[in-house]
Amino acid sequence: MHRAEAIFNQVVTTITGLVTTGSRVHKSRVYAVDKFPAINVFLGSEVNPQYSSAYIDSDLNITTKILVKITEDSLVTDLLKIRREIHVAMMADPTLGLSYVIDCLPVEMSEPQISDEQETPTATVDIKWLIRYRTPINDPGV
Repeated sequence: MHRAEAIFNQVVTTITGLVTTGSRVHKSRVYAVDKFPAINVFLGSEVNPQYSSAYIDSDLNITTKILVKITEDSLVTDLLKIRREIHVAMMADPTLGLSYVIDCLPVEMSEPQISDEQETPTATVDIKWLIRYRTPINDPGV
């Protein structure tokens, strides 16, 4: 398994079981969720590789997408509550418990995207994470 996939899986594990979203954490789900609130996790690009003769340090981007139903006066409170829960879980161990992860940082939060395509309007917010990790130069596997 590529280390990027192991990191992706560990992010899913780390944010599964939060108070507000529970087990409603999905891997790269492309179709609508039916139970809210939920989190969808997406693998992003790798940027800024730093090379040595023995290893590569890369910055892996992972997005956690918060999905909530909008009720009167709850949008900001619900989104920020879940954002805080994700942040606390991810930053409890910035290595995510993996020996090859160097650091994990939240780098961007999008503005809420509101959709009224369902019976109850929904909103999503993306939190982008930058995870720096190291691989041997000859094999990026675990």
